[in-house]
Amino acid sequence: MPRAPSTVAPAAESRPAASRLRVAVAGAGPGGLGCAIGLARQGHEIHVFERLDAPAVRGLVSRGRSYPVAVEARGMRALERLGAASPHSAVRRHMPQRQDFSFDALIGSRDALVQGLLEHIEESQPTWPGSVHIYHCCGVAGVDLSRRTLEFAPGAAAPGVEAAARAAPFDLICACDGRNSPVRESAVLQVADLQVSHHEDWTRYKTVTLDHPRGLTPGRMHFLDGVHVAVLPDGTAVGRIGMKGAGKGSGAGQLRRMGLNGLMPYVSAEEEAAFDSRRINSEGGGANASRLVAGGCLALVGDAATSYVESHGGHGGANHALEMAASLAEALTAQGGADLAEVLRAWSEARMPDELAYARGQLGGPADTSPYRELSAKGKGKGKGMGGKGKVDGKSVHGSGAAHAHPTPEPGNRELEPHSWGQKGWSEGVGAGWKGKNGKGKVDGKAGHVAGAAYAHDAVEPSKKDLDPQSWGQRGWSAGWKGKDKGNDKGKGWWGGS
Repeated sequence: MPRAPSTVAPAAESRPAASRLRVAVAGAGPGGLGCAIGLARQGHEIHVFERLDAPAVRGLVSRGRSYPVAVEARGMRALERLGAASPHSAVRRHMPQRQDFSFDALIGSRDALVQGLLEHIEESQPTWPGSVHIYHCCGVAGVDLSRRTLEFAPGAAAPGVEAAARAAPFDLICACDGRNSPVRESAVLQVADLQVSHHEDWTRYKTVTLDHPRGLTPGRMHFLDGVHVAVLPDGTAVGRIGMKGAGKGSGAGQLRRMGLNGLMPYVSAEEEAAFDSRRINSEGGGANASRLVAGGCLALVGDAATSYVESHGGHGGANHALEMAASLAEALTAQGGADLAEVLRAWSEARMPDELAYARGQLGGPADTSPYRELSAKGKGKGKGMGGKGKVDGKSVHGSGAAHAHPTPEPGNRELEPHSWGQKGWSEGVGAGWKGKNGKGKVDGKAGHVAGAAYAHDAVEPSKKDLDPQSWGQRGWSAGWKGKDKGNDKGKGWWGGS
C-alpha cells in the first residue's frame, strides 16, 4: 500500500511566489534526493515519488539494493555543494569515513546513503525556504510532457498521491528513476529529438548481508573470497557476490556450493537461506540519452541520463548522480528571470560533454573531481605511465600513452548502439581505437591499438588480498593496479563505488 508522504513544514518563504517552482522528482535514490535537497534550499516545492519503501522500513536482510557504495571525492564535493556533508550530517552517521583513502570519502551501502539523505531532509528542511514531500511505494510509469504530469501504473499509487501529482502541472520534472527509466522511455515517444542508445547487461550479482562481521572494521573495503564487503555503523555489513558459471544463482545452499568458506562465518543461517531465493541483479547495461532535457520541463539525472558502458570495474553511479543533481540545482539558482526551458537547455548543452565522457569510461580515480571530459587529457586512469600493457581474455592491447584493457562483449553483443564500445568518442578523447577512426581496435577479443590513456583493470584475484593501503593503486592511478603495469581480466570484477 503506498505510504503517505513524509514532509516537514517549511520555513518562511524567501523566494517570490512567481519564481517558486512546483517540481516532481521520479525516484528517491541519491540523484533524486540530491535534486530535492538542492531545489528545496532555493525555495521550490518538491514532490518525490519512489516505487520502493524507505530503507528504514524495508530492513537489511533480503534487500536487493543494499550493496557496497563509496562516496568518493566527486560525490563528497557534490554533497558539500548541496549542504549535506557537514561533520554532523546524517549521511556521515550512516556511512563511516573511508580509512584507506587520504582524502575525504565515505563507504557503506546504497541504502545507507539513501537513508542518510532522507534523514538530512527531515532534519534540515525547517531551515529551508522550500518544501519536500516524499511518497514511497508509488512507482512512476511515465510522463505526459504536454500536460507536465506524471503517470502511475494502475493501482501503484493511492488516491492522495495521484491528487498531489495532478493538483497542478509541474514546472519541472526530474527523471531520477534509474537506467531503465520509465519517464525517459515515455519521453522518447513524445519528443523526436530525444534519442536513446541502449547497451546490454551481462554482469550478474546478488547482495548479501553479514550479520556477524566480527573483526571487520568500518571504513574499509574488505575482501572475503573475492567478495567486496563494507561494514556499516550499526554493526552489519553488506557485500556483492558475482553470479557466474553453471549452476550459480539457483538452488539451495548457493553460498556453500560457490566455495565462499571465508565468508560463511559472518553469515547467519537466516541470511544464508534468504540468499538462495534472492533475485539476481545485473549491472553494466543501461542507456545513454542524446540530450538531458525534453519538452521544456523534463531533466534527466544520473543513470536515467547516462549509464557507463563498461560492464566491469565499478562506475561510481552514486557519485555521478549526486554531481548531476548539484549541477542542475546550481543552474536553476542562476535562473533569475530567464525562461525555465532556456535554463534547462543551457544546462544540457554545458553538461553533455561530461556525460559523453562518463559514458566512454573517462572516470579517473577516486580522488578526482575534475570534469569527466578533462580526465583523458590529463592522463587519468593510466595502467602505467607510458606504454602500459594489459590483457583481456588472453588478448593484448597496446597503447602509445597507456592501455585500456576492456573486457570483451559476450558473443552476439557486437552490434551495439552508438554510445557503446567505440563510438566516435573513443577516437575523440581516449584514443583512436575500439572501432574508432584511426585505430585497429576491435571489441571481439582481437588485439587493439589505442593511442589514448587508460588502464587495465579487473585484475585482482581472490587470493590477492594484500592490497596497497591506498586500495587498487589509488595513488593517482599512475602506478597502475597494485603498482604494476599489467592486469589480467579474469572476470573477478572490481568494485569502485556505485
